[in-house]
Amino acid sequence: MPHCAAPNCTNAANKGYKMLVFPKDPSRRKQWVINCRRDKWEPTNSSYLCETHFEKSQFEQNRQDGRKKLKPNGIPTLFDVPNAPKRLEVNRKRNAASLAKIETIEECERPMDTGPGFMHSYTKPPMELLKSADVEDAVACESHDPPPAPDACQNCEALKLEIRRLRRQIDNLIKQQDSMVSSISGVFNTDQIEAMKLPQGSKNVRWSHVTVREAMQLRCVLGVTGYNFLREKSYPLPTLRTLCYRFQNLEFSPGIQETIIDLLAVKLSQMKPEERHAVLAVDEVHRA
Repeated sequence: MPHCAAPNCTNAANKGYKMLVFPKDPSRRKQWVINCRRDKWEPTNSSYLCETHFEKSQFEQNRQDGRKKLKPNGIPTLFDVPNAPKRLEVNRKRNAASLAKIETIEECERPMDTGPGFMHSYTKPPMELLKSADVEDAVACESHDPPPAPDACQNCEALKLEIRRLRRQIDNLIKQQDSMVSSISGVFNTDQIEAMKLPQGSKNVRWSHVTVREAMQLRCVLGVTGYNFLREKSYPLPTLRTLCYRFQNLEFSPGIQETIIDLLAVKLSQMKPEERHAVLAVDEVHRA
C-alpha cells in the first residue's frame, strides 16, 4: 500500500487517506519536492503525498460524483517542517485586500457630483446663513468628513503614483508593439505576424493562400533542407505537411497551367546549367 512521502507524516492508503501521486510534469514535480523540504531526495513514479498536505482550495469543488479530486495545478503547502511553504489561501486574501485598496483609491479619484442642485457654502447668499439661530448652527450646516490619518494619506499617494507609473509603462509597451508590427508588416503577411505572437510550435494558425503560395515558392527554391532551416530559425512558415495538405486537393483544368510554370521558373533560376536537363514524358495521347 502507498505511504506518504512527506517528512514527519505516517499516513497511508490503508489508514483511509487519499494518496496523490507526484505529477509527471517536471515543473510541477519540482514544486512539490521543494515544498516537501526534503534535501537531496528525488521522487519516483511510485511516490505519493496524502491529502492532508493540500489546502481545501486545491481540490475541485461541487463535483457531481462527490469525489475528492485534486485540481490539475494543485500544489501541496501544508507540512510539519521548519520553514514551511506559505499557504495559498493567505496569499489570495492579501491579493484581494490589495485589489480592494486600489479600487478604493480609484473611487476617491472620481470627481465629486456637482449637479444643478449642488451649491457650495461659499456661494450661498449671506442672508441664508443669518437666518440660522446662531453662527454655530450655520457652521454646523456644512458637514465635513474627518481628515484621514497621515499614514493613510501617504500610502494612498504612493499607490496613486505607482498606478500612474504602471499605466504609462503599459502605454509605452503598446506603442512599441504597434511600432514593431508596423515595421515588419512590409516583410511578413498578417497571418505570419499573428503566428509570431503565439507560442513556438502552436498548431492554431490559419495560413492564408498568399502565405501558402509564397511558402511553396521558398520550398521549390531552397529545397526541404533549406526550408526546414528557416523554420528552425523561427521564421513564420507553414510546415511541409501543411503545404502537402493544402496542395493535395488542387483541381487543375485542362490547358497550360501558368501557375505551375511560374513555380518551375523560380526553381529553374536557382539551378546550375548542368542541372537544367529535363525529360518530356507523354502518356495516353489521344489524336483527334
